[in-house]
Amino acid sequence: MTRIEVERMIKQDEGFSSKVYLDTRGIPTVGWGHAFLGSEVPRVGSEFTREQCDLWFQQDMDSAYHGYSKLDLPYISPAVRGVIVQMLFNLGLRGVQKFKRFLDAVKAKDYKLAAFEMLDSKWHREDVGARAVRLARIVFEANE
Repeated sequence: MTRIEVERMIKQDEGFSSKVYLDTRGIPTVGWGHAFLGSEVPRVGSEFTREQCDLWFQQDMDSAYHGYSKLDLPYISPAVRGVIVQMLFNLGLRGVQKFKRFLDAVKAKDYKLAAFEMLDSKWHREDVGARAVRLARIVFEANE
């Protein structure tokens, strides 16, 4: 899965809003899922240009790919790598690192077990629902 494909999937899942809104966890968010986590959080309803939102999206993508490099994974299926980058975009590095059994299954290239571990999570049940099912299906069907 190429970066362009990963970006397209994330943008489709996230949708776009030029106005700050609260995501499902109550975090102020704008653009394609850019979460404001720092000390300077704009008010809900504040509006930003598409160009600014695209810049934040690219920075968030860079951060997700950088996070991937910190996971110390062996060569794995490009499709699975793309799914992990999407999880990193959504959950951050610390969030993905909590998926210990998932990551162990990925390292063992047991993609069927890895898919099961994705679905056996609060992330699937309470946060993203159908998105996790779609991503788990990609992992389940992955080949080397």
